[in-house]
Order: sequence, then structure tokens, then C-alpha cells
Amino acid sequence: METIQILGPGCPKCNETAELVKAAAKEAGVAVEVNKVTDFQEMAKRGVFSTPAVVIDGAHTPRSVQIVLDTFTRLFGTEGVLLFAAATGKKIPEMAQILAPAFRRIVVTTPGTFRESNAEEVHRAFLRHNPGTLLIPDSARALARARELAGAERPLLVTGSFYLAGLIREILYL
Repeated sequence: METIQILGPGCPKCNETAELVKAAAKEAGVAVEVNKVTDFQEMAKRGVFSTPAVVIDGAHTPRSVQIVLDTFTRLFGTEGVLLFAAATGKKIPEMAQILAPAFRRIVVTTPGTFRESNAEEVHRAFLRHNPGTLLIPDSARALARARELAGAERPLLVTGSFYLAGLIREILYL
């Protein structure tokens, strides 16, 4: 079962977002548990200052990437920014083929030092489908650039690796 969190104060828009997530998951045939996070300190620790925000865990295979993309585009459209990294051995070309066409801007980085990765290989895979893809190996700099590209108007999706998600969480909490 996938876990999806909706971050926000519990407003009508947050509730609508939670219902959209449930409907998208049902349509995709995926069992989800939707949790609401209403604690402002928790949201701030995650770097969320505009709500509602959707946190989706588990997008590191082509199937799960497709589910995340379907949910993300249903909620936010295709004007978003993608921050992506994956460890060596993952199906990177397949994930790039699914994700790259759906994003306005893409930043590829490394998923940290816990697992072997080849950011240049990931970058090449994404370039085949989105020629504007940037390669920024340093994860902190990559996150900063992705947030800059997203600005206040565009959503940012961080996916591809549990290690990247953990690293980004550490960066945001510092």
C-alpha cells in the first residue's frame, strides 16, 4: 500500500486535494493510505509554505513513477519542475521516458552517497526526452536550482530514489 500525505491546515482545498488523490489512486488501481498533516511546524520542517502540498512515497520503479506522475499531473498539470535521481541498476531509461515529457523543467542529481549512481547516465536518459534537462550533481545545489525554477507558481516533484528523498529531507531540515 502506498502512503500519500496531504500537508495543509485542513482547509476545504486540502480536503478536496485528499479526495482527488484518493480518486486518482482508485482509478489507477492502487491501494493508498492518505494521511493529513496539519501541524505547521512539521510543514515548515519539510519546507512547505504553500498548501496544500502532496507527499508521495515510493516512486523508484517505472510502474510507481507512472502512478506518481498520473497523480501529480491530475493535481498540478504539466507545468511542474522535476528533481530526479536514481541509483545504478534501476530502470532509468524507462522512468525517463515516462517522466521527462510531462515536466517543463528537470534537474538531475545524485541520490547521495549511500548507493552507487551515475548522474551522467541519468542525465543522458532524460535529455533524450527533454532537451532542457539540467545536471547538477550536488544534491543541495540541485534542490536550490529546482526550487528557483519552480518559484512560487509551479509545483516541484522530488522522486526517483528513497535516498534522494532522505537527503532532501535532511537539507530542508537543516
